[in-house]
Amino acid sequence: MWRIPLINDRMLKPVNALVIFLALIIGFSMISCSNPTDSASDSGPNTVIMENTSYNPETLTVEIGTTVTWENNDSYAHTVTSGSPGNPTDTFDSGNIEAGESYERTFNETGTFNSYCTLHPDNMTGTIEVQETVSSGANDGGSGSYGKRHVLF
Repeated sequence: MWRIPLINDRMLKPVNALVIFLALIIGFSMISCSNPTDSASDSGPNTVIMENTSYNPETLTVEIGTTVTWENNDSYAHTVTSGSPGNPTDTFDSGNIEAGESYERTFNETGTFNSYCTLHPDNMTGTIEVQETVSSGANDGGSGSYGKRHVLF
C-alpha cells in the first residue's frame, strides 16, 4: 500500500515560518491600533481638551496665577478667542491651533473669561472662572499673559 504525502517535513518549515510571521504582523497591528487611555485622562487639571468640536470641560475654575492649556485633539484647527460669538474682546486670541498643538495662557486677575472658537462658534464656547482661591473639589488653574503654542506629539 502506498500513500500520497500531503505535507512532508521539508514543506512544513516554510509553512511554520509563514504562520509565525503572520501572527507577529497581526499582533503588532493590534497593539498599534489600541487606545488604552482617554486623551483627557493624560491631561492635567488645568487643561481644556478641544475634541469633537467642543471644549472639555466647558467651564474651568482656577486660581489666580494658574496657566490653562487648551489641547487640540481634533484633526482640524480650532481657536481660543476671548469674548463670545459676534462679540470678541481683546483679552486673548490664540490664532489657529492646528491638530496636535496646544495654547497656554496664564490668568493673573479674578473674573469670568468667556471664550469661543472663531472657526466653530456655534459649537465651541467655554468659560474660565478665576478666583482668589479654589475651594476643595473644584479644579485648579488661572488670567493674564499672552499664550504660546506647543506641539503635543
